Amino acid sequence: MVKKLLPFLLLAFSICHAQNPHKIIDTLKAELSRGVANERKASIYSDLTWYYANVSIDSALHYGKKALTLGKTLGNDKLVAQVYSDLGAVYLNKGDIDASYQNYLTCLKIRRKLKDEAGIAGTMSNLGVIYERIGQRDSAMANYTQALAYFETKKDNKKIDLLRNNMGLLYEKMGNYTQAEKLYTQVAEYRKATNQKIQLAMVYVNLGNLCKMQERYPEAENYYNNALQIGLGENDPTIASTAYMDLGFLYNAQEKPKEAIPFFEKSLALAKGVRSDFDLAKINNGLGIAYAKLKQEGKAKEYYLQALGAMKKMDRRETERLHLDLVPLYGALNMPDSAQYHLDQYKATMGVKMKDRIFGEAMELEKKYETEKKEKELLIQQAEVRRRNTQLIILSIVVVFSLIVAWLVYRQQKLKNSQMRQEFSLKEALSQIETQNRLQQQRLEISKDLHDNIGSQLTFIISSVDNINDAYHIENPAIANRLNSISAFTRDTILELRDTIWAMNTKDISFENLKGRIFNFIEKAREAREDIHFSFTVDESLDAIMLTSLEGMNVYRALQEAVNNCIRHSGAGNVAIAIAPHSSMVRITIADDGNGFDPLATIHGNGLTNMEKRMETINGSYSLESAPGKGTVINITLPCKQDNQTA
Repeated sequence: MVKKLLPFLLLAFSICHAQNPHKIIDTLKAELSRGVANERKASIYSDLTWYYANVSIDSALHYGKKALTLGKTLGNDKLVAQVYSDLGAVYLNKGDIDASYQNYLTCLKIRRKLKDEAGIAGTMSNLGVIYERIGQRDSAMANYTQALAYFETKKDNKKIDLLRNNMGLLYEKMGNYTQAEKLYTQVAEYRKATNQKIQLAMVYVNLGNLCKMQERYPEAENYYNNALQIGLGENDPTIASTAYMDLGFLYNAQEKPKEAIPFFEKSLALAKGVRSDFDLAKINNGLGIAYAKLKQEGKAKEYYLQALGAMKKMDRRETERLHLDLVPLYGALNMPDSAQYHLDQYKATMGVKMKDRIFGEAMELEKKYETEKKEKELLIQQAEVRRRNTQLIILSIVVVFSLIVAWLVYRQQKLKNSQMRQEFSLKEALSQIETQNRLQQQRLEISKDLHDNIGSQLTFIISSVDNINDAYHIENPAIANRLNSISAFTRDTILELRDTIWAMNTKDISFENLKGRIFNFIEKAREAREDIHFSFTVDESLDAIMLTSLEGMNVYRALQEAVNNCIRHSGAGNVAIAIAPHSSMVRITIADDGNGFDPLATIHGNGLTNMEKRMETINGSYSLESAPGKGTVINITLPCKQDNQTA
């Protein structure tokens, strides 16, 4: 089988393919026509899925389904996992995020069963791209960081290179252009040195986009032209189409629509050949913008409507902006009813998507409430059965021992007292359940209020800032940077709000869930202090550990406090965080090689005191070891319980 790289994903290109996929496709099909054994045939189908992904989406899906059917028939789990991975890349290239996500999850499940560490790391990187696309940046960074740690231990420069590119994309979306450009430049140097022309073109596109966002237009144009020359020279329609499209958007940004249109038209012709629905929608949108700038509202409307139809089919959030852009177009065409329609659609789309996000989480809470309600009803039924049994016992005693009246009276009174105690205990239990239900209902109401009020207002701020950036083409860099800062700050606030609601409504938290949040926090610490080397290791066996929401948040906050103390006070060059099982406990160790201090001669601040109190609250323990010049070690231990479904 032709050797393939794990499918790490870059920008709009989903696949790191060979230098000339057309030649490899022809070679594979020629071998297939000669007749081969089923094992080899399944491998060829898998390879054709891979290499067709950037040539023809339909052909890639056709061969992917053949490979999947044959691989399952042969019982070859390793091949089946690879095909699911290939299909995930194909669907992502097509713009079908949900299908891509499901294929990668299935691939990850099989590879974990096979204990394929390299395959697991590759699939986690791919899932990082999916999380990035749907806005879950903390999960994306956690996946990238874990995959990068594995490939760095293996000194696999190709995988390290591709992960750096993906992390650069994530930093770009977070507005950290300096860190993004640093990573892109490292990627470009490696690919140039290793003569990876197609992959070099991809990172040139990324650098061009970065320069365009910072209004460094000549540099952006140079990067796009370099990518275009590679795409044409290597006969790669996807890269050439993307470079043409990005040049079109670049000229639109510079108010040069006449120069933009020919590039969009060339891009459109190539994109139709590879049938990339998302790229076709973006190109039509670019043509609509160009004709609108030329005051040719009729043509602009046609292209906008084509883009809108495609985005709706893919359920993309770009539909909101397209509805809004059509409002002034219909106004210029003296079609006020159509303008009002699209304005109403814009408002409705914004409202529906917000409600979907809010009520999706609310439904989960409702299910939990219904489960507890059923448990309460079952307890009542059991109590009724016990009461009836007691009455039958009393009646039997009366019939059998009717002659012993005095003893019967005594016995009956004793049974009544016992029954009263049982009823009292039952009422007390029911009262506790009702109290828990009221608390759960209050949490549900608070969660809804936070989402409906604060969440929707923050989202409206982000949408407004993005619309201002897109619609008014702000030329003042200071204003543009300020708007980007507002947008980034608001998104961070939404993440903090999500953490609060998550802790409020989650009864139990898996260690695997908590691990992603810790990864994200440490990555932010790396950004803040590049002079400090952070390392973070977690024993995989802890994924089965379950914590209550109170335990999870206290552990997370205590670890944050410990790391922040290292950054602010220790003067350390290295900070190591390790989480591992310890007897029936979990031990978290935070160690630095900083200045250290004498614990007995130093007055502890609020931070250390708070860590100790947090551990006391959850029946854990806290200890600190330090000496001048010998660094500091903080140990946190806490009890744990296994998740029966996971263990």
